[in-house]
Amino acid sequence: MAAGRILIVDGIATNRVVLKVKLDAAFHVTLTAADGATCLRMAQDQRPDLILLDHALPDLPGLTVLHVLHTDPRTSGVPVVLLANAPNDGLRRAALAAGAVDVMDKRVDDQLLLARIRNLLRLRADVQDNGLPLLGLAEPDVAFVAPGRVALVFQRAEMALTLRRMLAGEMADQILSLRRDGVLAAEGGAGLQPDVFVLDSGLLPGGGLRLLSELRSRGETRHAGVCLWQPLSDAAEAAQAYDLGADEVFTPDMSAPELALRLSAVMARRREGRRLRGLLHDAARLAAVDDLTGLWNRRYALPHLATMAEAAQAKAQGLAVMALDIDRFKSVNDRYGHSTGNAVLVAVAQRLRDILSTGPEDAPLIARIGGEEFLVALPCPNAQVARRLAEALCDGIRRHAVRLEELPPITVTISVGLAMRAGSEPVTDALERADRALLAAKERGRDRVTLARNVA
Repeated sequence: MAAGRILIVDGIATNRVVLKVKLDAAFHVTLTAADGATCLRMAQDQRPDLILLDHALPDLPGLTVLHVLHTDPRTSGVPVVLLANAPNDGLRRAALAAGAVDVMDKRVDDQLLLARIRNLLRLRADVQDNGLPLLGLAEPDVAFVAPGRVALVFQRAEMALTLRRMLAGEMADQILSLRRDGVLAAEGGAGLQPDVFVLDSGLLPGGGLRLLSELRSRGETRHAGVCLWQPLSDAAEAAQAYDLGADEVFTPDMSAPELALRLSAVMARRREGRRLRGLLHDAARLAAVDDLTGLWNRRYALPHLATMAEAAQAKAQGLAVMALDIDRFKSVNDRYGHSTGNAVLVAVAQRLRDILSTGPEDAPLIARIGGEEFLVALPCPNAQVARRLAEALCDGIRRHAVRLEELPPITVTISVGLAMRAGSEPVTDALERADRALLAAKERGRDRVTLARNVA
């Protein structure tokens, strides 16, 4: 992770210098501001990765600055840690409610402070790396958010029960207790995985840090929220927890409302991360899919065809490559219009899916690679079997007319050029042979299959 740009906001010059020296030694890029107004201006102009904000500023209350930062769209995404002398429960709750990601004592242990900074920068980078806002894919939050699931994983069942009762009056989310072995066994099944785990630091064997590391290494829990519960404050253990990926470290001096605020923030952050990952996955898929037919497009099909060829060669299987074309498709557009032509393309694509779904077990590649041109590839034992399948495609398209409202049924046919990839032949060569065979099928009258010549 690259060093972060951190804005230090403190009205006392000595405090700014001391904190700057500590952060500079950790190779962060530091900016400084002596009052709230300067902080707000620099936050907008410099776009820091993190702000360390003193509660007692000479011009504005720290909570006021925090509120403005959190509500301004230009700075709302910047995490802010409020620093105060011996912050009490009321101040911590007010700061968390106003948008702070954490509230820390100004006398905090250096090791813990630096670990928390690394932790928050890493969380911010996880969101930024998705690049979704830049792609224009971010969406506004929905008005209704379903209740989440918080799992308490404690060594002593009575402690989990006490904490559960405390939180039940503060949160609408489901609070449940899990055993350590149940967590590692993914207890609860698919779709029931907790959104946040709260781990007792005294868990056996190995302690809560060991389970934290396990959860962060497993695919099903890697993106869940994970918090550590410390019966006794331990700065070294808390620092290690943050470096292992903990979202929060809880201690008994935190009230139930404060714990609820922190847990809700963790849950919201993790839900947003899940939403962004989903959008990124959808965007990647859409980039590889033809938006009209829903088939794979050329951008995806050609690299995947090469992958299929390598897999077939490794298994000593044959690979059938088919180039398909709708016969006289231009006449459909000329007679009925392009919207009807598009409907015919969609219908043909669906028919290809239907026929090939009942074929061999290995998933075939079906792609639209041009206007009315399609590509089909699949493992096949020999040319005879592949030819029968290609002829079934021709027959299936011919026999099923496209039926549209207010139009008579439209019958279309396809021509197919078929090539069997030979040995270690480059897959692009096999595709070229299939294209030449397709041209031959067109010349011989269309609505037929032509087998490409074998490689010399």
